[in-house]
Amino acid sequence: MTSFNKAFNLHIEELKPLQIEAIQTLQNGQDCICCLPTGYGKSLTYELLPFLEPGCLVIVIAPLNAIIEQQVKKLGDMAMQLKTDLKRVKNGEVSYLFSHPEDIINCKPFYDYFSSSQFRKTNTQVYLVIDEAHCILEWGEEFRPEYKKIGQIKSVVDCRTLALSATITKPGQKTIGDILLMKDQVSISDSPAKENISLTVLTRPSPNSKGNCAETPYSYIFHPILAELSQTKDRFPITIIYCKSLQWIGYGYQMARQQLGSSFYAGDDREPQHARVVMFHSSMENRMGKVSYSLQGFFSLYIYLR
Repeated sequence: MTSFNKAFNLHIEELKPLQIEAIQTLQNGQDCICCLPTGYGKSLTYELLPFLEPGCLVIVIAPLNAIIEQQVKKLGDMAMQLKTDLKRVKNGEVSYLFSHPEDIINCKPFYDYFSSSQFRKTNTQVYLVIDEAHCILEWGEEFRPEYKKIGQIKSVVDCRTLALSATITKPGQKTIGDILLMKDQVSISDSPAKENISLTVLTRPSPNSKGNCAETPYSYIFHPILAELSQTKDRFPITIIYCKSLQWIGYGYQMARQQLGSSFYAGDDREPQHARVVMFHSSMENRMGKVSYSLQGFFSLYIYLR
């Protein structure tokens, strides 16, 4: 851990048991599916590999630009995002290669190099990591079909595979293993239950009851949340409200503007990036997973269309 901590200015004293098990599984030559809770430290299982096996290459497939950019920034010069120019990879200058499934599946220079005698002569140990692997099941049909083609990478790269997620069922793990052409795979999982998370179920009033209207169930949800936001302002936790249609997203947004009044914006600046309530829906995100309007810096309440 010493060299890893020094390289990235971290202070990790020891690994958790299931992190160790995942790393040992890969080093033993087996493929691995890790289904561990959010915040457990799944990414550490692949981040450590170049420090345990100097000279190895870790190829990471992630669904969103935000994830890739965050990891490339964290790992610095040791990491890069896949482009058509693989010069740094060929020179052995990077240990982590990040990509969307669409980029790597359709990148001819990638296949040309990794199937070449030039690469085979390097005897580089390659690890293929699929971050947020549940996307294979959820997005692998019509939305982002390249997810179900990730296994074809193994036609040119002899690699050990690590699939990471917090939300894969046992049947889902088997399906993912088949799609990724995993061999002798080991599944490592832990309960996602957290003591600081609770589930509360409330019954909304019916819009058909006497004296109610179509807006009544939504006002019942929005009003107390916005009242608390109005009182606590910056101390209000980030909150997501899932709505069934764009109509009710707009209704909640307009209610927020009316109910919050001058508190709708943080500070005196009335720019959109300082609003306490924002709307988000699927049309704001393109197929490559990049949100067309940056939400960074917003806090308090997100209204999101499911």
